Amino acid sequence: MMRYKTILLFILLSTQAVFPQFSKNIEISSYFDDNLYRSPYPISDLFTNLNLDLNFRPVNSQINFAYSGSFFLYQEAKERNFSIHELGISFSDFFGSEEEHTYYFGLDGSLRHDNEEYNYYDYRQAYIYANVRFDLNYMFIKAGYNFRYRDYVNLSYLTNQRHYGYIQMNKPFESGTTIILESDLGQKSFAGQELYTIRSGTNFPSL
Repeated sequence: MMRYKTILLFILLSTQAVFPQFSKNIEISSYFDDNLYRSPYPISDLFTNLNLDLNFRPVNSQINFAYSGSFFLYQEAKERNFSIHELGISFSDFFGSEEEHTYYFGLDGSLRHDNEEYNYYDYRQAYIYANVRFDLNYMFIKAGYNFRYRDYVNLSYLTNQRHYGYIQMNKPFESGTTIILESDLGQKSFAGQELYTIRSGTNFPSL
């Protein structure tokens, strides 16, 4: 645990000294569970989750570079320790006669790394997304699409790809009531098997 803390402290100090445009966030949480695996033969352990987020946006740029790392650590069952790392780039900007609308898109790559005993959980992932928001005088309209490809290195039959798109209309009223209409369409393919999800609905969150 101290080794991870030392590495992260070095990264944070280095980035702050060299690149003042960096923003960072680090969180550490721990809890003790007397039956960590919900087994009839209880095993207790102390579980620690450490998260590090780094963002870099060049001066006068709409591009953002990001790194996110999560470390999952067990005090006793150290062979179950694993980490997830993600690198990404995104772009956002305004458009319209008064720059009242917004669009943004990005892509990132991530991987999960386990110890050898549990490396069947390891995966590599690519994720691409694009979204747009129209701020009209009488309503908001949001739409987006994303694609995800996840490759399980040691369990190839779990390798999958997913397409997902949505459109949402949000109408607020002076009374405080808001009506939200949303429709979603998704397609997921597992080792040659395709699954489709279609969803639509109406929400009245302020009633």
